[in-house]
Amino acid sequence: MNMVNYRLVPTSGKLPEPVGLYEYCLASNGVFVRAKREGLYACIPVARANVPGIRGLGELAPVVRLESGRVNLSLLAEIRSRAAAISPLEALWWLKPDANNRWTACQPSQTCTPGSVRPDDPYDPFGASALIDIHSHNEMKAFFSSQDDVDEKSGLRIYCVLGRVSQPRLEILCRVGVYGHFYYISPNRVFGLEPYVSVAGGDEYDYVQRTQY
Repeated sequence: MNMVNYRLVPTSGKLPEPVGLYEYCLASNGVFVRAKREGLYACIPVARANVPGIRGLGELAPVVRLESGRVNLSLLAEIRSRAAAISPLEALWWLKPDANNRWTACQPSQTCTPGSVRPDDPYDPFGASALIDIHSHNEMKAFFSSQDDVDEKSGLRIYCVLGRVSQPRLEILCRVGVYGHFYYISPNRVFGLEPYVSVAGGDEYDYVQRTQY
């Protein structure tokens, strides 16, 4: 089995399960990359085809699916509280579902500064199996830095940034990473959000259209 695979999308648009680590799919509306691991599936655009597209192929649509459902608000509130407590330092958490399909969080041993955070053990078993990676930006806005782009290139995972952690309205920005390809998603896909939360960058469709293409 190849680690990276390539596939043409049939006119039905239906595809079998992805094989290998990830695969590129040529569809009528562009090139997509997709991958699956336990608890998470993603199919995201890499390049869009010009209208009328690539004839004779089926279309694909972006899909990001967390099988355990959204992270509960109480866990998000706890993470936000801890982030505010150590601000202006940044902080890092990993999230994954437990045996009962409930989300659990781990704040690993880490080296924190006002502009960066790194786990002391990059091979920590909890971190290796986590589905969601969250780091805080103290009182700055929520954004992914160029260093984040470098650090988040391996594997399939959802990445989130928390900004304005001590302000009345917390900011959250989320994206899925598929082996170095990124696609911004609405935080509402990841968390059940209350009104005190601001979705940094606007709604998913508008944000993706303005930044990905």
